[in-house]
Amino acid sequence: MVDGGTTSRPAGRRNWIIAAGVVVAVAVVVVIAGFAFLGGQPSGGAPALSRVTITPDASGDMEVGESRGFNATAYDQNGRTLSGATFTWSLAQSRGTLSSTTGNHTSFSATTVGAETLRVNASVNGLTKSDVAAVSIIAFMTMGVTLSMSTDGQNWILTVVYAPPGKPYTGENLAIFHPNGTVNLSATPLASLQAAVHGCTLNMAFPGSTTVKAGDRILCSTYWYATDSTYQISDRIGVRASGTLR
Repeated sequence: MVDGGTTSRPAGRRNWIIAAGVVVAVAVVVVIAGFAFLGGQPSGGAPALSRVTITPDASGDMEVGESRGFNATAYDQNGRTLSGATFTWSLAQSRGTLSSTTGNHTSFSATTVGAETLRVNASVNGLTKSDVAAVSIIAFMTMGVTLSMSTDGQNWILTVVYAPPGKPYTGENLAIFHPNGTVNLSATPLASLQAAVHGCTLNMAFPGSTTVKAGDRILCSTYWYATDSTYQISDRIGVRASGTLR
């Protein structure tokens, strides 16, 4: 007891109570600030243009005469696809032509050997981002083919001695023309040739392959196709091989 009838509390206990009160007050302030921050700041903010990317329809070198599609996609700061973008395409070296200079898709047609750079600008609400795609253009590649006749005289044999890489059997077509110029066999994918239907069959050098390889043989009936008929092996780019059956 002290004068006046009050009770004296130990100093250590009093300090502990004060410290605990300060901790609680700080914790309350932090919690309130956190709620204010989360409530007033949506994750990432409002969607805004962050980047644009170009995706080609195919990879690898392009040949002169070949066309390839390119697609542009705009993204926001959270990595989500952003709608409403305006796209503009251009060529740096002008080694070909574009099917369109606007929109999210264009097709590039190669006309000259060399390097080409496609550029796309994407714009949304005053923001503009760019991306580029490099393309290597090479000369059109022919297919080496030799002609012979089977020992029994029943088939013409077209043997592939050289094939440009990556040319699918489904995309390379055989056509045969009568000596008078009429079409005996309209352009037919090598993968579809049937003796009973076309008078020709494909013998693969590597069974199971999906692309033309050196050593592949195409057998065509001499009964179906007369001497001095002409053949062509072609695709959407051009004629890869041609010759006369004799």
